[in-house]
Amino acid sequence: MQISDFHKFADKALGDLVEKIEKIDVEGKWDADLHDGILSLTLENGRQYIINKHQASLKIWVSSPVSGAAYFVCDERQGAWLDGVVSLEDKILGELREIAE
Repeated sequence: MQISDFHKFADKALGDLVEKIEKIDVEGKWDADLHDGILSLTLENGRQYIINKHQASLKIWVSSPVSGAAYFVCDERQGAWLDGVVSLEDKILGELREIAE
């Protein structure tokens, strides 16, 4: 994958993720901030997700207060960022839904 494609795909994935986070946060309890390829998501209790592009490895890295560290690789055929099986979107949104319950 070319560096320019990596940035294009990763920026879209992070932007889409912010939009979906905001849709499920109907009470406005979370603070999501996307700046320069780094998504910081602060939960109501102060715990924080950091999700960022890592150009050197062409991956998106995640630090989750729920499940710890993980990284995701772009599967261009599926149009998703995967950690092997689970997509970035499914992992983060699934954890957030559990937190919200």
